[in-house]
Amino acid sequence: MIRSTLKSLARKVVGRPAPASAPEPAPRPLPPVAPTPEPPDVDVDGDRAAAMRADGAPLFLLDIREPGEIAHAYAAGATLIPMNQVPSRTTELPAKDARILVYCAAGARSHGVAHWLREQGWADTWSLMGGLSAWGAGGGEVVRPAGRPKFPLASRVRVAEGAGTVQAYADGRYVVGLADGRRIGGLAEDAISGG
Repeated sequence: MIRSTLKSLARKVVGRPAPASAPEPAPRPLPPVAPTPEPPDVDVDGDRAAAMRADGAPLFLLDIREPGEIAHAYAAGATLIPMNQVPSRTTELPAKDARILVYCAAGARSHGVAHWLREQGWADTWSLMGGLSAWGAGGGEVVRPAGRPKFPLASRVRVAEGAGTVQAYADGRYVVGLADGRRIGGLAEDAISGG
């Protein structure tokens, strides 16, 4: 009995036309999304830095390394302002339409400072990939203060020994090798002593 009642109800429901309903509204198109702009490319290599130097336009060199790094070597004519002091010493920078080349030891810190300077309005600011080494490799003049050793006297030295051979490393760089008391390789004497 229940079954027959359900069957008859199902026939009635299936046989009825669906109630009239309003058509679904078409989805409203989404507003266009502006693409996120890529950050400007601020990095230049040593060759591009050499071309900047050679094109005749004034080039302001900004060395953002720490005093201990600057004491070993720096680019001739550079203005020396440690990275964390740049925001408080912007009055020492040239006008905002000047070309600025920022460098550090390798290019990571200078990359960030170059971006920051561009945000502050120095639009023609560049970061030197490879740092001071790239400046010198590109023909830029590097000043090494007289009497300063390339490896400070307080450098940690690691000695590797084996079968009559001694190799010394200072600041992670190979300095000298000796075999049976004779020098077998390494940096020139002036690289070790600063002479």
